[in-house]
Amino acid sequence: MMYSFSLIIIAATLDIIANLLMEKSKGFKHKRFGVPALVLVCIAFTLLAKVTQFMDLAVAYITWGAFAILGTVLSARVMFKQRLNLIGWVGIAMIFASIVLLNVHE
Repeated sequence: MMYSFSLIIIAATLDIIANLLMEKSKGFKHKRFGVPALVLVCIAFTLLAKVTQFMDLAVAYITWGAFAILGTVLSARVMFKQRLNLIGWVGIAMIFASIVLLNVHE
């Protein structure tokens, strides 16, 4: 279980970096940021695929997605001064609630 969680965290971190690079690429206007973003997303999905050998796809995907979303939101706030409104934060809280609910299914 710890191995799977470690892979999810690595995959989420790669996805966060890819998302930030995509923002820097300005819709692929600057390919020096866009191309590495695509490479990192491919690696992140490869790690996620590896995790599905050890846990259910739904649990792996929502866990990866939640960490990637939260990391992207917090990083974009620091790096690009982007902010979420209250509804956005409620949505993130609901995503994390879904992780808890999916993990207590047994």
